[in-house]
Amino acid sequence: MNTPSYKVLGLSILILLLSACGSSSSSNENPPPPPPNNSNEPGNDDSNGNGDSNGNDDTNGNDDTNGNDDETAGGWTLIWSDEFEGDSIDSSKWSHEVNCWGGGNEEAQCYTADPKNSYVQDNILHITAVEEAEPYCGSPRNQEDPAYDPTDTSACKPYTSARLRTKGKADWTYGRVEVNARMPSGLGYWPAIWMLPTDTVYGGWPHSGEIDIFEAFNPGVDEFTPANEVAGTLHYGFSWPWNQYTGKDGGGEVTFEPAANIWDEFHTYAVEWEEGEIRWYVDDTHIGTQNSDGWFTYYWGGQEIGYQTSKGGQPFDQDFHLILNLAIGSPWMGFPDATTTFPQSMEVNYVRVYECSADPETGKGCATVDPDITPVGGHAPLVEEWEEIVLFKNGVQSVDLGEFEDAPVINTLNPGFWSPDDSIASDPGFAVDGDTVWDVRFNSGVGSVFLTADDMAIDGLDAGVSFGGDNLHNRARQVGEFKFDLRVLEIAPGTKLRVKLDSGWPKVSFHEIEVPEVGEWAEVSVRFNTLQDNDIDWGSVDYTNVTNLFVIEPSGDGGATHVQLNNIRIVCLLSCDHGPVVAEVPMTDDLTLFEGGAVNAALGYELHQWSTGAPVTVGLTDALAEGTERGQVVDIQYTAPEGTNGIAFIQSPAPKDLSAFVGGKILFDLYVADYGSSTGNLIIEFHTPDGNGVADMGVPVAGEWHPIELNIDDFVGGNLGSVNTPFVIMPAWDAQGTGVHLQVDNIRWELP
Repeated sequence: MNTPSYKVLGLSILILLLSACGSSSSSNENPPPPPPNNSNEPGNDDSNGNGDSNGNDDTNGNDDTNGNDDETAGGWTLIWSDEFEGDSIDSSKWSHEVNCWGGGNEEAQCYTADPKNSYVQDNILHITAVEEAEPYCGSPRNQEDPAYDPTDTSACKPYTSARLRTKGKADWTYGRVEVNARMPSGLGYWPAIWMLPTDTVYGGWPHSGEIDIFEAFNPGVDEFTPANEVAGTLHYGFSWPWNQYTGKDGGGEVTFEPAANIWDEFHTYAVEWEEGEIRWYVDDTHIGTQNSDGWFTYYWGGQEIGYQTSKGGQPFDQDFHLILNLAIGSPWMGFPDATTTFPQSMEVNYVRVYECSADPETGKGCATVDPDITPVGGHAPLVEEWEEIVLFKNGVQSVDLGEFEDAPVINTLNPGFWSPDDSIASDPGFAVDGDTVWDVRFNSGVGSVFLTADDMAIDGLDAGVSFGGDNLHNRARQVGEFKFDLRVLEIAPGTKLRVKLDSGWPKVSFHEIEVPEVGEWAEVSVRFNTLQDNDIDWGSVDYTNVTNLFVIEPSGDGGATHVQLNNIRIVCLLSCDHGPVVAEVPMTDDLTLFEGGAVNAALGYELHQWSTGAPVTVGLTDALAEGTERGQVVDIQYTAPEGTNGIAFIQSPAPKDLSAFVGGKILFDLYVADYGSSTGNLIIEFHTPDGNGVADMGVPVAGEWHPIELNIDDFVGGNLGSVNTPFVIMPAWDAQGTGVHLQVDNIRWELP
């Protein structure tokens, strides 16, 4: 594996949609707060000059609304604001995020602190997106990443913009937050006003929640959403990619189309947030509600507790800070094209935060409610039911794996150990205080002990346990954990203990636990979702075939370590979805991957892209070249800046046994519309969990369709017995340049 970035190809590449959501309300007795300034032209006029609305006047001067008297109608008290007076951004209120991370959505901008991307002019904050003459380069990580390096310039993007936040300067639990702003318009623009938790009390995103006050996708363009639609969203729930959200297509919608275009006029976007409920508003029109009956979080309570399910208003019961940003594009909403104009800005007239004077602790008693608004359904709180797979309890246990061909499958685990110097003493039948425990002495501080699911001794089944689905989406990975009792009787200085899931070397994942107090029994929990990949040889556990269901070993400089274990279980919310490993049956028919304008979805195949910079654009479109009658083909365009790399590929979640294709061929039709600035040959690959098969197909002539025929035996590397990605195409790595445009049709594997 020459390029570590290829590790992602064993996973389905998914996109996180940030969309809208809502819930119920409390009281309709109080009138709304004073209407904000919704003028279209914040210039030297009656709306934003020295006139009646936003000058030294009754609305935004030293007056009863936003001056020395901060009490408003409806019981809302102004506690924080920025009217953007003066000629610079107030650093006591805002900080810039600076990175080329892509926001977790493969966005095409770098965020900078450059004044061209964010500045104050005429009492208006401008967050401005710029199309750069040359790609702008910065860190591929955000500031929350411990590995963030502000001097890193390895990620390059074609656009720059700004993202401002109040984190570390101002945050709030409950209240009313409102922002008066005007938006840009065009394909690829994604303005957002939103909030994130300041302290991730319930864990990283989305466990601690996200509140999207406003976002618009491609404003002014009927692409992905209506041109003038605005959306509100909540994010919460399980870990990615099982994360939940309430919003557009996510368990209910909070969307609204104002009468005046959001790119022509200023509008006020707001949320009222109280204990157990969040409401959205546009120009004081109540557009949506969500309450805690429609949200939850599944969060990690630490090694001593394990997974927890939320109660009450969790996770939306902690301090959140405010974010203003203008992102550019994403594969699921589109990227700028020739119709998109740059530069453009999200213009912010003011930001105001209010506290409910009736009950600041809960935010209740100041609600502005439209009784016709029905709370969106969202995702109901979790039922606390757990499945336990007992591996060791006063002795080694048998695991019930359900049925195979109407026969029960029960596997008695086998305790084993490995040591390079035979220095381990392992006794799984050791008696202590009336219990039977597993007593292990690592006399030289190296080696491991494990519980193995041996051969099932049933035709059609392999050794091991399958946790269903694929390596990204299976239940055990998303909601599962180890729980076991551990007593450390001796441990060498500097030694740590690792717990592993093991599919056979190097397909191993691990977690280093916090060593409990020596001599005392402690219950230890280890979640599967954050197990680390093998750090010695490239690999990670294969959840579709786990052979060693529990492994423990010391790590460090060596030295005697003595531990005892009992009550070893795998625990999952509701179900672990485990069963036997069904032996793969080799495919005996030709394999069609793409034909007639469609990917072979019947076999689980999907079309994807992956890149180190701005995304490779992959989709279906009409074939190029005059006279062709092909219809829809796979269209691949490399628009990333020089120095970045990307691939297009067809993948299925589960590997398939293609060993029958030894001596066969990979066939497809190829049209090169443009080689752009690429200086390398075209490369075709197939990928497996154990490595990749690679073939160099040279430089076919551009401007015409070519039938391509590659002998599978000529591919270097790869394991045909387990292929999850049977087709990958790219210009040669590190020589891809930019501007490459390919089309591919009739992709198939042919038996010999």
